[in-house]
Amino acid sequence: MPSRNNCEKLLHFRQLIKVRSEVMSSGQRKKEPPPIDNSVSDSTGQYDLRFVLWRQFCAQHNIPVDTLPSQLENEQKDLWEAMKSRRLR
Repeated sequence: MPSRNNCEKLLHFRQLIKVRSEVMSSGQRKKEPPPIDNSVSDSTGQYDLRFVLWRQFCAQHNIPVDTLPSQLENEQKDLWEAMKSRRLR
């Protein structure tokens, strides 16, 4: 028959596993924003969602908004492409 100390350790271990699984699953609950339509409308102009996305990217990475994507450094280009692929359809 298991000793009381071993039973307490087993209970503590099970609680630890439960907490760990809750923490791990909470990270999976983050939802990405829905993809943005990848088309330019004559009526939206500066508020076209692609331009909004570009301005967000520039703000996050301290890049002047008048910079063209072709002027980005290689690492920045990779970040921009990754953000576009996640957020644009």
